[in-house]
Amino acid sequence: FSVDLDGFEKAMEQQRERAKASHKFVLAEKGGATKLGITATTFTGYRKLSQKTNLAGILVDKNSVGSIKEGQEASLILEDTPFYGEMGGQVGDTGEIRSTKGRFAVTNTVHLTPDIIVHQGRVTEGSFSAGDKVTAEVDKERRRDIARNHTATHLLQAALRQIVGEHVQQRGSLVAPERFRFD
Repeated sequence: FSVDLDGFEKAMEQQRERAKASHKFVLAEKGGATKLGITATTFTGYRKLSQKTNLAGILVDKNSVGSIKEGQEASLILEDTPFYGEMGGQVGDTGEIRSTKGRFAVTNTVHLTPDIIVHQGRVTEGSFSAGDKVTAEVDKERRRDIARNHTATHLLQAALRQIVGEHVQQRGSLVAPERFRFD
């Protein structure tokens, strides 16, 4: 057997760049996160999957807005969140954000910056305004499926290292609710 390691490394680097580019979230204005007055989102999702918090900011088409209403797609930034933002090959959480005035279906969670988590989705009922008190709730079953596949990547690596040798290294992965990929 022969392996084109140089070709493999080149292809892996191209895939890393494609993955990064497909998930970047850039504000229309330079320094947008600072202009929103948001410094960091506190992630609470290792301890709980539901969190009462405040709606720190709303983005529509990468621009900061004060409010959104039923049917609008937007990105919400919370002060605290149990939602895991896509990172390191693991997909972001989905679920729902509720207030006394509305419901927001979270279809993806990503990082705006390394410290700011953004909840992408659509207002399914009512409206939201910056500063609202909300409850953020992760889809528990989906999170459990992702956690099982995350564990499976670690078990696979341990088995490969034990059987093939300690030189085996993971170079990337995809951890999703229905499957995982180990590179």
